[in-house]
Amino acid sequence: MLDDFAADLATVLTEPIGTEVELHVGLHRPGKLASFAPRTRRGLYVGMQTEHMLDVTGRPMWKRHLLETIQQQAASFDLVLDLSEGNRPIYEDLPAEVRSRIHFGPHIFPASAPPIAMAADGPTLFFGGTNRHRMRNLQRLRQDGVKVHEVPTNTFGAALRAEMTKASSVLNLHFAEGIYTEAPRILKAMLAGLPVLSEQPAAPFVADLHYLSVPQANKATKERLAEIFANMCCLLSTEFSLLGFLRRVAMDQVVSK
Repeated sequence: MLDDFAADLATVLTEPIGTEVELHVGLHRPGKLASFAPRTRRGLYVGMQTEHMLDVTGRPMWKRHLLETIQQQAASFDLVLDLSEGNRPIYEDLPAEVRSRIHFGPHIFPASAPPIAMAADGPTLFFGGTNRHRMRNLQRLRQDGVKVHEVPTNTFGAALRAEMTKASSVLNLHFAEGIYTEAPRILKAMLAGLPVLSEQPAAPFVADLHYLSVPQANKATKERLAEIFANMCCLLSTEFSLLGFLRRVAMDQVVSK
């Protein structure tokens, strides 16, 4: 899963950053640093933290056992990008010097929006693991007349991209109760030119402006979905591009020196 996400990130970096950067994805994985490439001393050593330890209300999520690993690895990088603002409290006990290196937000998106590529009369596509929460929501959507196609679990790469060419949108369902954003799934939808139908994500996403909310799923039209996609791309490319983030932090490092 992380390898697939890293491949998507690589497609986003279409222009020079201005300095050499090593970007490593997956601070929550025990022993992961041991398998990282040798550090590049000339550039920035950046870690990306993708796990949801807390939702935006402070509600503990499902992987609290990863907390110590994340805290330890955060100190090993020049900079850390945690995709979830809700995770901010998990770093509070770290030394101030380490906390100063940590940035928050889903800064992973392309700086230029890809063209929309909705398949006419295609289903909304769901990919990812299933559990009781997700199965309940899938059943409700189908009962409401929403055409949903589930991709087999652990479908990645070219196989998943092929499925996405047949879809009209991507369905995002939380793995657990809470308010948080599955940014890697939204990135994959954006790269494929597809709007997102979702349970409530965290800010800055606004329901029925940047994504189509689940209660509105059976009212979606081609025109409405196209509008949602355009709004989503405008927000993400303007405020949350990976290229823009890396250029800013690289410049900050130069200025601070």
